[in-house]
Amino acid sequence: MNKPSAADRGGQIPDAAVPELARVATDFAARHGDSHPASITAVASRRGRAVEYASPGNQIMDRRDDPVYLVRMQGEFSLFDMPRPHLAPVPTGRFLFVVFDPQTLGSMDISLSSSDHRPPMSTLGPVTDLMKDAEAGEW
Repeated sequence: MNKPSAADRGGQIPDAAVPELARVATDFAARHGDSHPASITAVASRRGRAVEYASPGNQIMDRRDDPVYLVRMQGEFSLFDMPRPHLAPVPTGRFLFVVFDPQTLGSMDISLSSSDHRPPMSTLGPVTDLMKDAEAGEW
């Protein structure tokens, strides 16, 4: 992965957006098999950078420059609702990455892996710990 330029780095996720993003991310984790993930962190970025970070080697051409929130969750996940060939096993993994639209908080892109050898998320911008809000019940 190339080192991001200053234009690629996202700013801080606005404080007002954190409680709802924490709620949406926690709900997403629960729907995918882990109602109490070990960690949930997020960073504001551009969609192209977020997808390349979450799914090394993958690139998108559509809406690459759109602002997004990239959420990284660590837990035990199963993607029951993902399309797969008939009789193929359900994808499972310990690291779930979800790209969310900051306006709607709808998921745009998903990546699941059993290991995480990526650079720190801080290479994309300031990292927000969403577990603090979830544990405090601030949403």
